[in-house]
Amino acid sequence: LLSETALRLYDMGFNIIPVARDKRPLSRWSSFERLSREELERLLEKAEGVAVAGGERNPFEPSWVLGLVDVDNPGVLGRCPFVREVVESTVAWYTGPRCPKCYSKHVDAIEPGSRFRCRGCGAEFTLGEAGRGLGAFVLLPSTLEASTIRGGGVELLVNNYQLVPPSVHSTGVQYEWVRELRDWDVESYFGIRALTEEEAVKLAMEIESSKKRLEEFEAKPKQDKVAEAVAGAEGLRELSTAEIN
Repeated sequence: LLSETALRLYDMGFNIIPVARDKRPLSRWSSFERLSREELERLLEKAEGVAVAGGERNPFEPSWVLGLVDVDNPGVLGRCPFVREVVESTVAWYTGPRCPKCYSKHVDAIEPGSRFRCRGCGAEFTLGEAGRGLGAFVLLPSTLEASTIRGGGVELLVNNYQLVPPSVHSTGVQYEWVRELRDWDVESYFGIRALTEEEAVKLAMEIESSKKRLEEFEAKPKQDKVAEAVAGAEGLRELSTAEIN
C-alpha cells in the first residue's frame, strides 16, 4: 500500500520523498527537483514512510506553490479560526497521537499503536482517547514569496516535507486521511484548497501570531502560566490559595 500510494502521488505530479521510520529521507531531496520514477521505485523497497515536499514542484506549477499546514498542537485551532477553516476545507490527514490533557506530541508508546504515556504531564491514554496532529495541503499563489513558518503549535511548510498516509508514526500509529485527494478531479485541484493572495497572507499572519503567543507564554513566570491556564471561557476568576495550589 505504501509503494502504491507513493507512485500514485508521484504520477499525479507531487514531489515524493521515501523516508525511514524516523522520518529521515532515504536520499538527497529538493523542493525544486523530483526523483526519477526509477529511483523512487528502488528506494521504496526499503522505505517505511512516504512524504510530500512543499514548494514549486507540484501538479499545478508554475501558477501555484504547494504549502503544507502542520498542526502539531490541535488545541491551537480554537485560537486560529482561519487555520481551522482551511484545514477543514482541504485535503487533510491525521498524524501522530497527542496527549488528551496537555496536547503534547512528546509521547512514548506503552503498547505501540494503542497505548501511550505523555512525557510532559505523565498521563497515560489509549489511541481512542488521544488527540491527533493534523496535516493539510494548501495551494499558495506563486506571485507571493511564500516561505516556511516554523515553531508554535501550527506551522506552514513550503521548502520542507511532511509524511502522509499510510506512513506509520514512531509510536506505531498509522497516519489516516481525513479528506483524501480526489485524483479524478483535476479542475478542483484534486480537492486541495487554492488560496487567494489575501487568504494566503491571512493564513501566514495567523500562524505567525500563534507562534508569537506561544513564545510569550513560554517566557512568562510559572505562576503567570498557571493563572492563564485556569482562565475559563467566561474569563478570569478569583481563586483561593487552595485552588491555586
